[in-house]
Amino acid sequence: MSNKTSNEDNEKMEKIRKLSSHYKFFHYGIEFPDIQEGFDIVIGNPPWEKTKFNEAEFFSKHIPNYRKLSIKEQNKIKQEMLSKDNHPLNIEYIEEKNSMSTINNIYKSDFKDFTSGGDPNLFRYFIAFNLKLIKENGNLTYLVPSALWSEFSSRLLRKYIFANYKLNYIYQFQNQKRFKDVVSLFKFAIFQFSNTKVPTSNFKAKFMIQSSDNILKEITRDLKNSKDNAYKGIELNINQIKKLSPIQESIIEFKDSKELILINKMFSKFSILSEEYINFKKGLDPSIKNRKSLLKEYNNENFIFLYSGVNIHQFNSRFFEDKNGKESTKLLWIDKDDFQKVSTKDNQY
Repeated sequence: MSNKTSNEDNEKMEKIRKLSSHYKFFHYGIEFPDIQEGFDIVIGNPPWEKTKFNEAEFFSKHIPNYRKLSIKEQNKIKQEMLSKDNHPLNIEYIEEKNSMSTINNIYKSDFKDFTSGGDPNLFRYFIAFNLKLIKENGNLTYLVPSALWSEFSSRLLRKYIFANYKLNYIYQFQNQKRFKDVVSLFKFAIFQFSNTKVPTSNFKAKFMIQSSDNILKEITRDLKNSKDNAYKGIELNINQIKKLSPIQESIIEFKDSKELILINKMFSKFSILSEEYINFKKGLDPSIKNRKSLLKEYNNENFIFLYSGVNIHQFNSRFFEDKNGKESTKLLWIDKDDFQKVSTKDNQY
C-alpha cells in the first residue's frame, strides 16, 4: 500500500492544520490515549467568560468614550465604519463576529442538552464536557461562579448533575481581597461531585465564607488526619432544594442552620410563586438583537420608561432624576405598542 498522499489530501491536511491552529482544538483521545476510561480526579478553575460577540466592547477598544455616547451617536459611528467594505474596522468586525459564531457552534455541539437561555459562558461548557472525562467513582472538583447553583441559565445542567452524580459539597465565597481584578461583590464556589451512578441525596454547604473564616483550614487538617465527616457546613437534602425551588431546583444561600429552619417554616406556610400562583417574569433585555432600534432617549405620551437597576440607589428609587444619576446612566423609553410585541412569552429571553 502506497504511503504517498495526493495533492487533494495534502490540501485538506493543510486546511485542517490551519483550522486547528486558529481554533486551538484539543482532543483528549489523542493527547491521553491511555486514559480511555476517564480520569479518577478532575480539578480545575475554568474561565468565567461569555462566549458572545459584544458589539459595544468591540467599538470601545477603538473608541475609548464609545459607551458614553448616545445611541444615535453610536449608530452613526457604526454606520460610517461598517458601510465600507474596505474599512479596516469593518474587516476586523466581521472576522471577530464570524470567529465567535464558529467557536460557539463548536461548543454548543456538546452542550445542546443543557441549553437554558441566557448568554453562553465558558464555565458551563467546561463543566458539561468534563462530565464525560470522569471515570466511574471518579471526582470532579471545580472553582466557578456560584451562579451555577442558582441562575436560570444553568438550571438544566444543575438538574442533570443532581440526577446523575453525587454532589459532595459546595463552599461559596464572596470576593473580598481574593482576586484583585474581579468585582469585590462577585461570588464564586468550590464544589465536588462523584460519578457513583447514584443521584444526589445529601451534601454539605457553606455560604458567604469570609477571608477570616477558618473552615477550609479545618477541612484540610481533618482530611490529612483521615477524620470521618471532615467536610463542614450545613447538611442539605435534595428534597429540600426541590421543595424550595420546584421549577429551577436553585440552591438558596443559607447563612446557618437556623436560617434553613426559618426558611423551611416560611415555605411550608405560604404558597410558592409560580405560573399557577403568581408568576414573575424576566423583564425586557434591551441588549438583545433588533431591540436597540426600539429604544428612545426621550419621552412621549405613548412611551413607557424602562426602569432598570442602574436607575435606583440604595435608599432612592428615583435616583435617575438626581444629577449624579443622569450623568452615570442613560434614560431609555419604549413605545407601548413595541413593548407589547417584544414582551410576549416567546420573546422574553
